[in-house]
Amino acid sequence: MPAPSLTKSSDINTELGKGSTTILRLGDANTRNLACVSSGTIKYGNCRWGINFPGGEMYNTLGFNPSGPTYDTTSTLLIAAQEQILYDGFSYAQGYSEIRFFSNGVMRLQSSTAGGGPTNYHKTWLTSGAAGDYTVQFQRTAGAALTGGSSAANTDLAMSTDRFFALDVQVGPGVDAASAITFGNLIVKDGGGTLITRPIELSSFAEIF
Repeated sequence: MPAPSLTKSSDINTELGKGSTTILRLGDANTRNLACVSSGTIKYGNCRWGINFPGGEMYNTLGFNPSGPTYDTTSTLLIAAQEQILYDGFSYAQGYSEIRFFSNGVMRLQSSTAGGGPTNYHKTWLTSGAAGDYTVQFQRTAGAALTGGSSAANTDLAMSTDRFFALDVQVGPGVDAASAITFGNLIVKDGGGTLITRPIELSSFAEIF
């Protein structure tokens, strides 16, 4: 993948789920949702960071869809996990949603349950420079606090170290259901300031019935 200054229209079309030779209009809603630029001038470089830190939907049963109708309607990255099990007297149900940034330049989306295990999606986020050139922040705007030993929210964190943000709910015998949703923004910066602010939602649900 190229540096922001070398991004091509075919790179953007591919992320949008279009043919690589489709005529690209930077002002269209889906391109703006990809780049997270709602108004004003939009550049190919904005789209590069949108590709590196994509929107889309991740479920434990359906995997990850970074293109198609998602960018047509929203710029949000949604990671959701849901598990429902029949009561057997000893098992527990879990919903675990996570985004993790590795210092080697790879990001992982994970949607996991106790019975089904993890569904993972990996993508290279580092396409120019070194990991230590960048910071990431999970700016929590509403909903439940992050759990599962997550990295600190509302703080710019150097990406030279692995960082992750997660939401974990579990229920065992005697508890019917639990759910949690967190809303916020992923904010990625370099020495020159903010590169992208991607809306993000983590959603987890567990039920025994």
